[in-house]
Amino acid sequence: MSLTRALLYSSGGMGKSVATVTALKHPNIKRLIYLQTERNSMPGIEEGLKIHNIKPEVGQIITCYPTPKEKGFGNLKRALTSFQGETKAGAMSDKDKGNFNKDKYGFLTNIINNLESFSGIDYVSGEEVKLGNIGQLSGPSDVLNIDGMSVLVEEIWKSIVGDKIMTSMDDYKPVQKFLADFLEELTKCTNAHIIMLAHEVDSFETVTGSDGKTYQKKIRTEVDINAGVKNYERLMGKFTDVIHATKMGDKYVWETKKPMVHAIARSLPYGINLEPDFSKYNFY
Repeated sequence: MSLTRALLYSSGGMGKSVATVTALKHPNIKRLIYLQTERNSMPGIEEGLKIHNIKPEVGQIITCYPTPKEKGFGNLKRALTSFQGETKAGAMSDKDKGNFNKDKYGFLTNIINNLESFSGIDYVSGEEVKLGNIGQLSGPSDVLNIDGMSVLVEEIWKSIVGDKIMTSMDDYKPVQKFLADFLEELTKCTNAHIIMLAHEVDSFETVTGSDGKTYQKKIRTEVDINAGVKNYERLMGKFTDVIHATKMGDKYVWETKKPMVHAIARSLPYGINLEPDFSKYNFY
């Protein structure tokens, strides 16, 4: 069978983490594995278990938060001090700056290390569970949940530019390349289903009105990956499904067919007000 590579995105509080637990209701899914780059995902998981009346057993939910970033404001203070001593041209230049203290930004390395040698906590027993290389999971009975894409992109940027505050167009190329390589490795080499969560952003284009003035016209709501217009579609093509999560009143819903909202639907219908449930449709 083919493996699901779903990307679920929205603004905050639209039930992304809540929906991830629904995969456990499907008879083919035996285990949910969470790589949590954002600590606020745990309340959503617990809300989902309550809403859907899911009572997990030992071994069915494994959670991992990579080694936390260093506490404090050392990186920000160092970058600001360096920036204050620069002219604008000097701040944007890469000359004679060494590596911009890129080695101080290590959270991305921690994320990758956890994928290569996964060690998490069993949600029910509280005991440590070691799974080894996440790319060698048992197969289609596992779902790897990664929360989320937005932190990943942010950490790629930090690893590429380090202390540099004034970035340039040249910085986008290595960021885009690394993000593409990461998604390629993740989606092609992981022997499990994948659900990745991300934030949304509105994209705009500059248009000239009949009065000769320029305006910002909204193109659509899409996944916030900060990778440039040309690379967006290519990166999204690595997922089988791209789903927008939202609310209808106080009810969580999904939408895959709404004007000016990007979506890809291979495992579920094109529509609006869809039930946000990974055990339904054709994901597994």
